[in-house]
Order: sequence, then C-alpha cells, then structure tokens
Amino acid sequence: MQELIELAELEFEGPESRVWVAPNGKEVPYTAHSAFVGHDGWSDFYIEMAQWPKNITISVSVICGEGGAEIDSEDRWAIRSSYQICKVPYDFFCKNKDRLLNQAIEFCRNH
Repeated sequence: MQELIELAELEFEGPESRVWVAPNGKEVPYTAHSAFVGHDGWSDFYIEMAQWPKNITISVSVICGEGGAEIDSEDRWAIRSSYQICKVPYDFFCKNKDRLLNQAIEFCRNH
C-alpha cells in the first residue's frame, strides 16, 4: 500500500448537513465530514465522521473496484464497505480525538 496520510495531514471535507430517516420515519439530522487517507492500487480509504445530536461516530470507508488497477474508469469503483470505528459522546471525543482518529488510520493500514 502507498503510505497513508498521517493524523497531522488529514484534511476533512465538510461539513455537509444530512438527514438520516429512521425505520419509524423520524428524520434525524447530522453533519458529515470526510477525509481521504490513502490508496493502495485497488482501494481508496476515507475516514468519515458524523456528528449526531447526542454523539459522534468515526468510520472507515473502503471503496474498491472489481476490475482491478488496470481498469481506469468510474465503472471500476463498484464496491463500498464501511467499518464503524467508534460511537462516542462529544465530551469523550473532544478529550480523545487524536487517539480515535489514529485508530481509524491504523485500521486502514491493517485492512
């Protein structure tokens, strides 16, 4: 894998306001942020944060192609997997932000 971006180099895009619709139809607003972490020739890795009304979630998204590195087109990017790293209250996130984001980066290294 090409070298992953280190914590100090992460540049989050956003914020982007979104709405999640619960199974009961209730709409829950949240704010999304994402940062590109790295590419290994087959997959792109992103760290995504969602600020919900009561907590923050950090996830890693892996977007990969079924055709491999030799296919260079939008059709290649067909498979997206998300892995939740944590779901924590705001206070905990503020005190442990660097550690939590480093866990997400480490997950990408070991994926």
